[in-house]
Amino acid sequence: MDGRVCRGHADEDSALGIGSDPLWARSARFRTPHGYGGVQYDLLRASEACFETDGMVWCSLEMQQAPVILVLMLAFSALLAAFMSAWSISRHNVGGAVELALLLASDSLYTMGYALEISRNQIGDILVTSRVQYLGLAFMPSLLFLFVLNFVRKRPMGRGGILLLLVIPAITLGAVFTMDRHALFYVSPRVIDTGFFPMLAFERGPLYWLKLVNEEVLILVSVVLLAVHAVRTRGKVRLQTSLVCAGALVPFLASMLYVLGKIPWRLDPAPFAGLITGVLFALALFRLKLFELVPAARALALDAVEDGFLVVDEELRLQDMNRAARQLLGSGAVLGRPLPNGGDVLNLAVELSTRGEGRGECRQDVPGTGERIFQLNACFVEDPDGATTGSAVLIRDVTENRHLMEALEKQALLDPLTGVLNRRGLSEVLERENAQAVRKGASLAVLMVDLDHFKRVNDSYGHAVGDAVLRQTCIRLEACLRAGDVLGRFGGEEFVVLLPDTDDAAARRAAERLRAELSESAMEIGELRLDLTASFGGKVGAMEGDATGLLRAADAALYQAKEQGRNRVVFAPS
Repeated sequence: MDGRVCRGHADEDSALGIGSDPLWARSARFRTPHGYGGVQYDLLRASEACFETDGMVWCSLEMQQAPVILVLMLAFSALLAAFMSAWSISRHNVGGAVELALLLASDSLYTMGYALEISRNQIGDILVTSRVQYLGLAFMPSLLFLFVLNFVRKRPMGRGGILLLLVIPAITLGAVFTMDRHALFYVSPRVIDTGFFPMLAFERGPLYWLKLVNEEVLILVSVVLLAVHAVRTRGKVRLQTSLVCAGALVPFLASMLYVLGKIPWRLDPAPFAGLITGVLFALALFRLKLFELVPAARALALDAVEDGFLVVDEELRLQDMNRAARQLLGSGAVLGRPLPNGGDVLNLAVELSTRGEGRGECRQDVPGTGERIFQLNACFVEDPDGATTGSAVLIRDVTENRHLMEALEKQALLDPLTGVLNRRGLSEVLERENAQAVRKGASLAVLMVDLDHFKRVNDSYGHAVGDAVLRQTCIRLEACLRAGDVLGRFGGEEFVVLLPDTDDAAARRAAERLRAELSESAMEIGELRLDLTASFGGKVGAMEGDATGLLRAADAALYQAKEQGRNRVVFAPS
């Protein structure tokens, strides 16, 4: 409780009397020579009777302090908004994350300022806290609109549009920080006792109305955009959008009720609405993983990749694609919308995305180049918790490789037993891939594979079983390779794997994967179950001129793997 004596000049319409009930001053107004800028105090409750002397009115007042629980609620709301702001800015590479972070930071500043306001009862202190509030409040509607626009359209607003949205917030901020010199924003600001706690009261100036209209229009447009977006989507995306829409609608309704005077005790509901908005946004951010899909997939590809790459969510809505995919799919593929039908590549992409994973191949005419052959590979995209959130589709033009393979078949460059490239075929492909790697400045990995103790198989079970083992070995190895990788039989039980565009770390992972595929499950040949292993030697790098140096280095590494006990991977120094 703050007991103090106020002195002021009585207005002509004041109904003053000596010795009357302490509550008679409920409608009296006094101008005070002290306080803040000659503002007025409304005395709605007096602890003792007032008296007049020498033209001055003296009253002893007791102003209620705001309840502690109310201040704590506001502080919690401010901290929650600040925490979500920090989390959002950590995802700054995602569209809309920066706008949301700034919006939540502004809400935190506004709410904390209001908590300070209701804990004050001096007009000067209260107006200082108002300035703190408007550092956040002035920009919140514009930031909300920018976030919603990015969320719905999947692309940010231009610089000119952003500057236009910041004009009225800048005017508002200037008016608030100079309000002691004019009556354009707050008119006759004063402290009133609502019977609950001290409250700032004022009439609205023209700049305040400008701020209010801009605020309500931006929030309303944001809510409408989100509502329309929610209707057009399904499943998890609709729930995400609905939560964000509800979060945006709460402060709009609270502001309208406040303007219409429907809130008890003149209490500003906007900061409390911010708590509800924060909870709804938190659910969308953390529970429904609002920002998890695009970052998890975007890390798999860059726009510089020559292969097409696209990401769809569980509703088959296109979430991301690189430059190559945009050029291939054309204007029919739009971010935020379902994959359209049209063209063999798109139709196959829709089919694979519906299944979530798989591989397929199709042919399609490409303007300027004629018919091309495309291989599509789809895989699930998972969030950090392991939940499936969509699919990623890699679109690779394999026309040149396919034509080469067809030519190789005509030239009898395939191994008749296994169907993979023979030694001559491997030599031609190796020279071509090495020259291409040198030209592009890329890396080429060469793996030599040798089945351990294969002679025992021939000696124990005969050459027919040995031939079946060689065929199954090729089948297993090919199943683990990417489109564009090359497998060939070098001779006997030795094989060569070529891995284009593969660095040292990726080559080692690939070799270990191939080794595990051969060693961790038995081969079934008729009624026989044979446990076999293989040794691997590798070399990464492209060589000017003769590429056989890569084979020699890989073969030397293979020899070391056998010397070290077999069933292992050894790489030659890069």
